[in-house]
Amino acid sequence: MFNKIKKSIILSILIVLFLFNSESFASDDQFIDIRIGKAHSLNDKISLSSKSGFILKNTDNDIVLDLDEIHITFVNSEFYIINDQNYNKIIELSFIDNYEILPKSNDFIQYNGIPYRGSFKIYNKSNAFYIINHISLEEYLYGVLPKEIPTSAPIEALKAQAIASRTYSLKNINKHITEGYNLCDTTHCQVYGGQRAENSNTNSAVDLTKNYVIYYNDSIIDAVFHSSSGGHTESSYNVWGNRVPYLVATPDPFSFNSPNSNWNITFSSAVIENSLRNNGININSLVDIEILDRTESGRVKTIKIVSSDKTTLLSGEKFRSIMGNSNFKSTLFDIQKNQDFDTNQYSLITENGRTNINFGFGKIFTLTDKGLKQVSNPSIKVLDTNGVRDLTTNNNVSSFTFIGKGYGHGVGMSQYGAIEMAKQGYSNEEILQFYYKDVTISK
Repeated sequence: MFNKIKKSIILSILIVLFLFNSESFASDDQFIDIRIGKAHSLNDKISLSSKSGFILKNTDNDIVLDLDEIHITFVNSEFYIINDQNYNKIIELSFIDNYEILPKSNDFIQYNGIPYRGSFKIYNKSNAFYIINHISLEEYLYGVLPKEIPTSAPIEALKAQAIASRTYSLKNINKHITEGYNLCDTTHCQVYGGQRAENSNTNSAVDLTKNYVIYYNDSIIDAVFHSSSGGHTESSYNVWGNRVPYLVATPDPFSFNSPNSNWNITFSSAVIENSLRNNGININSLVDIEILDRTESGRVKTIKIVSSDKTTLLSGEKFRSIMGNSNFKSTLFDIQKNQDFDTNQYSLITENGRTNINFGFGKIFTLTDKGLKQVSNPSIKVLDTNGVRDLTTNNNVSSFTFIGKGYGHGVGMSQYGAIEMAKQGYSNEEILQFYYKDVTISK
């Protein structure tokens, strides 16, 4: 009797598991939901097109629409309407019904002019409406790789990126779960461009590495990556405050002489002041910026912002974020301070007549019986058309030039380092094991 009950329970569990994962079992693929595009409001109109027409699918029934274009409008947070090309109402659907929108045949659906594989779902939260691309993990990676690494890279680098991106996706699959989907299509997760972004080289890399992921102690790792380390990767602790044994700072000779391995950018003091204020750091006139300490990789750990009213300490990552990650490429930088000197021209009367003198560039002269003499640390007042003014040299810093190396946070795999390793004959497994310490790669 006990064995019969036991077998019955096991059979019931297996049936539930099959129903829950029927899509994955049928296709041997993991399916995920990717939010694409921006949030929509009640006033927005969404257009979808498919050459083969559409199927609206839920658990109860399928509805076939013999239209190659449909338009969606939102009634409220409970219902939305599917219209034809002339905005004639075809059907009103409830968000509770959880319909999928699929192409009738093996086709793509275009949303905002971009074709996507898989199917679409519409999700709402707090009167914001989202388009969700329901797609297999492998086909999702088709649209990710060309956005994350040059498609002309050697195949072993592309395979390393495919495995890293697949691993990152699975590790972070619940990143947006409270919002109703798995991942977004931006750099917050991974950039995803749909079918239009696909390339035969990167598609091959995905296919050749299908189901392979990176493990540390039998657990899938957080396979973060960046563009270029600038010669030294960074530890996860110095960027995000958590120590991860496979994400440690390591010298990286493969990332020298790559795009963005060297960069510089100049900001005026006024731009820096405004950027700080816009991010809640209220200061008066900016006087100086100093690097206080660095991490073991050489990246700036803490900087000191000196203003006329106070001193503010910021992490290098925070300052980089304030100034804009796309322009301020990394925290591996030095600072060059550019001073603005008084360069007004004045006239002196000598025994030979009037002589024009440029006061500035740190130099002020006075006329003595022996001729012109430079004055050290002067405080001289002169009379000009604006009245009496102080001619003391203005040594204020007018701008700051940041001279840096690398692009990105520096943690995990350097993509251009991986490309260089592949050029030198390293395999995708060797590349991954260089950037992620003590890991294994397997299905």
